[in-house]
Amino acid sequence: MAGVLIVTGGAGFVGSHVAARLLEAGHGMRVGDALLPAAHDGRPPGMPDGAEVLVGDLRDPAVAHAAVRGVTGISHQPAIMEERMAEFATGALRAPAARG
Repeated sequence: MAGVLIVTGGAGFVGSHVAARLLEAGHGMRVGDALLPAAHDGRPPGMPDGAEVLVGDLRDPAVAHAAVRGVTGISHQPAIMEERMAEFATGALRAPAARG
């Protein structure tokens, strides 16, 4: 095994493909994603088999610490689809850490 990597935004289109390729290359894999409603309707089916999954908002220090514990590299791939960005920006779709 070439080391444990984390792909943040790993449930998304780009992140899930990056994670799958890294798994194929022999890396241990952790997939981190907040699964924000602006980007996902629940857990997406494209998350790669064989990856450890961490669901949480990386803006939370405890989540960020857990995400990088023991990893040797990070691929940062989070994104929100353009058609949902206006809703997110106006607060209609808030991130979990932004509530309250």
